[in-house]
Amino acid sequence: MQAALLAAKLRIAEATAEQEEAAVAAARGRLLPAGEVIAEGAKMVAAFRARLLSLPTTAAPQVVELSAPEAEALLRSLVYEALAELAAYDPGDADSNS
Repeated sequence: MQAALLAAKLRIAEATAEQEEAAVAAARGRLLPAGEVIAEGAKMVAAFRARLLSLPTTAAPQVVELSAPEAEALLRSLVYEALAELAAYDPGDADSNS
């Protein structure tokens, strides 16, 4: 019985400490609400999806007269550009990215 009481008190103390740490992190701007993170992630994925879907339209006129290796190099370059855009994604510019 005594061990169970001590274990319960320990769990309460750990939970309280976690709450305090989260409050401090939030106050210091190190903790974001989950909803905001999910929304920004969704915007980022949508922007990247739109960028990928534009690749065929961008590439088609350019690859018509190219050899297979040249077309592959061009397509690879366009994919790397899209990936670089994703890597440089700035949530502050999300409205202009979508």
